[in-house]
Amino acid sequence: MKRAVFRFLRMYFGFSRRESRGFFLVFPVLVTLYFVPGILAKIFQHAEKNRYASYVAEAQAIADRLEQDSEAIAVIGEFATREAVNTSFSQDTSKTTKRQFTKPPAPALNVVAFHQADSILLQAVSGVGPVISSRIIKYRDRLGGFYDAGQLLEVYGVTEELAVKIYEMFPFTPLVREKLAMNELTARELARHPYIGNSEAKVIYAYRNQHGPFSRPEDLLNIKIFTEEWVNRLIPYMAF
Repeated sequence: MKRAVFRFLRMYFGFSRRESRGFFLVFPVLVTLYFVPGILAKIFQHAEKNRYASYVAEAQAIADRLEQDSEAIAVIGEFATREAVNTSFSQDTSKTTKRQFTKPPAPALNVVAFHQADSILLQAVSGVGPVISSRIIKYRDRLGGFYDAGQLLEVYGVTEELAVKIYEMFPFTPLVREKLAMNELTARELARHPYIGNSEAKVIYAYRNQHGPFSRPEDLLNIKIFTEEWVNRLIPYMAF
């Protein structure tokens, strides 16, 4: 049979003896290579089917377990809800009362009148620093006290807005603590008062020495340089 095949190859394809022998050796390999891909495909397909079946079975097992867990969770949730309702009902119907907690009120500060405030206390007002507070106290002391709330505006650096803040924290009450002994003070002592300048103090002192003691504020109007407005502003600080 081998010879017949060689003869067929030489006659049909024109192969030589050597080529026929080579083809005879290669032909089984070619046939094998031709059928191997199909065989391997069937093997892999079978393996994939088995793997897929295993995956489906595992997924089904997981789904069954999740379903069981969901049912268990639902039962637990229903039990917890029932217990919560029972507990709430028992607490509502019980005679014991809960303790009520309330926020304690913020403590209030002492109310200090303006004439009692010092330079330190005044700094509690927003916008009032050491310089402004010191000016206010010094001016108030030099005057002998304020008889009018507007006198605070006479202090350098104090605006109407700042005065409102000060009086909101330190309510204003008219109070003149010290008065001028018009028939006893010297010209230098009179000039220390903010409302009396050096020139005015000299005139008052000279007039008193020449015409005698003053008996009332209106006597100052006899001095021609003084106006009624000037005397009225000084009246709360005069003592005779």
